[in-house]
Amino acid sequence: MKRSYILVLLLTLFPFGQVLAQNADQILDKAASTIENAGGVKAIFVLLMSHNSNMHGSIEGEIALEKDKFRLTTADAITFFDGKTQWSYLKDSDEVTVTEPTPEELQAINPYEILNLYKKGYEQKIGNVTTYSGKPVYEVILQAQSNKSDIVSLKLFIAKDSYQLLFIQGTMRDGTVNDIAISGYQAGQKFPADYFVFNKKDYPKAELIDLR
Repeated sequence: MKRSYILVLLLTLFPFGQVLAQNADQILDKAASTIENAGGVKAIFVLLMSHNSNMHGSIEGEIALEKDKFRLTTADAITFFDGKTQWSYLKDSDEVTVTEPTPEELQAINPYEILNLYKKGYEQKIGNVTTYSGKPVYEVILQAQSNKSDIVSLKLFIAKDSYQLLFIQGTMRDGTVNDIAISGYQAGQKFPADYFVFNKKDYPKAELIDLR
């Protein structure tokens, strides 16, 4: 499954930069708390991948979230995460790989994980974009502090009225650019207790590859 998810506004006045950074913190905190307090969440996404302005592919899918759990479904795969264990089921090969992903690995899978990136080695600033698809938005730009980070920079569009995450553009260390458009956001969803866990009974012929 392709998972490489997911520039910098130069500021010349140090005090002004401090104000912008504080506001960016508040916006990201509010967006993250909106997700955390929404109960179960479901959204549709489209991921476009490019390198040197050449399109390399696209992925469409749906993500379901509940606190630190998620279920990510695309045409090729289904990824389950129950807060600790991750099951990645590939439909073509009928294989499921079991892992316990690191926070960094989760950032490449779950687009909502990036809302907390600024707490983990990224500087943040307010950008200049004010509308996206006709909606008023905040643009927040995150820049990696380390030259070893896989994700070099991120651009987020967050709706001003609802603090929903609408768009992500991530630039990777190898120059790949990932654009993720998020739509069809539904809050207050009710998911069964086992919705975020791979059930072998539903995939009786799947080969289990345990990498924990």
